[in-house]
Amino acid sequence: MIDFKVEIEQIGPLLYDLLNGVNLRQPEEKTEDVLRSILEQVSHQASIDFRPYKSSTILRRIGRRMTVTHNRSMRDYLEYLKTYPVEVGELVKAFLINVTQFFRDPEAFSYLKKDILPDLITKARERDHTLRFWTAGCATGEEPYSLALLIAEMLGEEFSAWNIKIFATDLDEAAITFELFWEEGIPIVRTAHEVYEHGITRTTSRIRTSLPNTNEEIKENYFVYTLVPSHDANGRISGVIIYAVDETEQRMKEIVEEREKLRLIFDHSDMAAFALYDAQTAELIIASSRYLDMVTSTHDMDRSELNGKKWHDMTINSLTGEADRLWQTALETRESVHLPEVHSGTSADKQESVWDYSLIPIYASEKEDNIRFIVVSAIDITKQVQARQELIQLNRIKDDFLSLASHELRTPLTSIMGHSELLQRNLKRKESVETPRSDFTQEMHLLDMIVHQSRRLNHLIEEMMDITRIRSEQLELKHMENVNLVKLVRRVLEQYSDSNREITLVTQEEEIIGNCDEGRLEQVLNNLISNAIKYSEADKPIEVRVERTKHEVTIAVRDEGRGISEEQQRHIFERFYRVHANANTGIEGLGLGLYIAHEIVIRHGGRMWLESRTGQGSTFYFSLPSATAAS
Repeated sequence: MIDFKVEIEQIGPLLYDLLNGVNLRQPEEKTEDVLRSILEQVSHQASIDFRPYKSSTILRRIGRRMTVTHNRSMRDYLEYLKTYPVEVGELVKAFLINVTQFFRDPEAFSYLKKDILPDLITKARERDHTLRFWTAGCATGEEPYSLALLIAEMLGEEFSAWNIKIFATDLDEAAITFELFWEEGIPIVRTAHEVYEHGITRTTSRIRTSLPNTNEEIKENYFVYTLVPSHDANGRISGVIIYAVDETEQRMKEIVEEREKLRLIFDHSDMAAFALYDAQTAELIIASSRYLDMVTSTHDMDRSELNGKKWHDMTINSLTGEADRLWQTALETRESVHLPEVHSGTSADKQESVWDYSLIPIYASEKEDNIRFIVVSAIDITKQVQARQELIQLNRIKDDFLSLASHELRTPLTSIMGHSELLQRNLKRKESVETPRSDFTQEMHLLDMIVHQSRRLNHLIEEMMDITRIRSEQLELKHMENVNLVKLVRRVLEQYSDSNREITLVTQEEEIIGNCDEGRLEQVLNNLISNAIKYSEADKPIEVRVERTKHEVTIAVRDEGRGISEEQQRHIFERFYRVHANANTGIEGLGLGLYIAHEIVIRHGGRMWLESRTGQGSTFYFSLPSATAAS
């Protein structure tokens, strides 16, 4: 629709007048007289009588044409009409615009005639032959008149039997649209009121507006509005003219650029996984590669399946039941929702990861009070949580060790002190009486117990010293030499000849040479054999096997004891770890022996492992490079 057409040199002054408004001088003659003359002029030249039209509507349309044609009074405009007959046609168009617009739309009129009215008539015919209509924009009465003619035509001869009422109000389509626009356009309404009250011109920043498209789907549009006061024929402000510049396309380009920048930030973040969701629909907009990997692994989906997915479809499994509540909390409180520790197990490998999770509301730039997006931030803290749990475990082990060490150290000390005091009393008694042979035997037993407990105490202290050496990287193999390992094993087994246990050596050769620190290797053998004795029944045999392959020598210690579970096997060579620690077995030890033995073997360039099943015994192996391989 074209409002006016001017020469190029007139565009500047015209735009100035439109933006700043034109204050018309109060005419000396009466407005009614000049208006009558204008309408007579129009009737004479256009053969249309507009005198029955509402004066307020006619005056508004004349005021607009006066602004366009730069006439300051209605008398000037009357003369302008006489001088430029073409303006009469423009004025006639101005009179007719938005008056009968509804019925001048052929498609709408056809739809009314073919679909709406026949359906209404059919229902009313079955009910009570009564029809009631309301139509807006009846400044000339054409809408209700046209509607009455159409209904009469459709009813034909039965028209007289019907009760038909048509209500018409002077409210045009623009006013109805404005009312529907009210909620979306409140800032515009306030600005329009300010323009109307103060007679000033205002230009808004870009405003997001939801409007239906051709398919009646609501679509977001972006407009910059200019509001200019309009004046009536007497120069008074009669309304506000709103010019809207559609910047939707420009805004869409900006949004694409903004999201591309976000994507770059998201994808180059080493610590966190990010995603941007629409706050109202909860649909995913963009996400970092790390976030998509997290979602696909958690839900066993392909990335192509994520299109159109919503927040509650893609959240971490442990949050599934809480997804909707967390989302609504972020929207209602307008504050970030922080979940410091969220556990997630993937469906692929069942490995658990831990995330520091946040939902952060983001306000729309066009409406500061409207939450437009939700940013989901997920920081992988799996390693930190594991480190914390390991620290807690270490503290627990430390406490257990201190408790155990104090007990283990106190036991031999108590025994030593008790036997020493008893021996002291016996010696004092000797000084006064002749000592029988039985007393001598008792004293020797007491001395044996003191020596045994002292050695035990020394062994505990040596273990603790070895731990210190290992932790400070000072555990050295000082006497590396070629040793007959079969002979070494036999010598160690002889130490257990008084244990009343059946310990067998199995070997195919009597001389198998290995390069080792003999003292440290004896320490490893003693630990494995003593453990086999501790954790198996007295009537069960123990077997020590020595074998040689091309590059290494393997020594195995097998028992038929209670065995070790798979869970315990994973920790068996850790510091302070004791198998069956909670079983109340009364078995002595600090849980350091196997750890130290393992470290000694590793420092020899060898390896240590075990095979065990619960209830079927255990076999501990360690291998060393053969003397040939070592050389």
